[in-house]
Amino acid sequence: MSGQTKILWIVGIVAAAISLLLVAPDPVPWHAARASGVVTYLLLWLSMVAGLSSSSRIGRMLIPAGEVFDVHSFSAYLMTAALGIHVVSLIGDGWLSAPLSWILIPGASDYRTLPVAAGVVTAYLGLAITFSTYLRRIVGNRNWRRFHYLAFPMYALALAHAVYAGTDGASGWAQIMYFATSGALLFLVFLRILGGAVPERPLRTQ
Repeated sequence: MSGQTKILWIVGIVAAAISLLLVAPDPVPWHAARASGVVTYLLLWLSMVAGLSSSSRIGRMLIPAGEVFDVHSFSAYLMTAALGIHVVSLIGDGWLSAPLSWILIPGASDYRTLPVAAGVVTAYLGLAITFSTYLRRIVGNRNWRRFHYLAFPMYALALAHAVYAGTDGASGWAQIMYFATSGALLFLVFLRILGGAVPERPLRTQ
């Protein structure tokens, strides 16, 4: 799937969600914010799992590189769409009534300031890492891959935001999900360290 097609998917999904949210009464935006937040986290996790698998020797032995890279790439683009829905839902939530400053400026929120700030930083990092692909030829493959290491602190911030800022963070099902996903990701990091990374070489573009 080409980069242009992926962007069209994102624009279409976000536009449809915004259209629904503009006419939806409360508490629809609140439920949409909760659901899109969880979906954003899971897509981030899936993208990182696929990314680790595509860049490690062990992962390449288990899954064809092209297929796992497609999952890594497309889940990252879908994550940005889910993130857009999450932001719009928060703005449209009548109870929270979040101003744009809460969404755009880390630390500006009066509601759970630090966890929300972690979410804002996560959003910026997620967008920067996802769309850095289009700068890969300019910055070079090695610098591009180094920039991607920011995905690890980004994931930690996303997890902190989900657990401490999310409405469902303290619920049993959410804690099980966050524990299982973060544990699986740590295991893949261990396999990456144990098996080593594949040699640097240009991957096919979006």
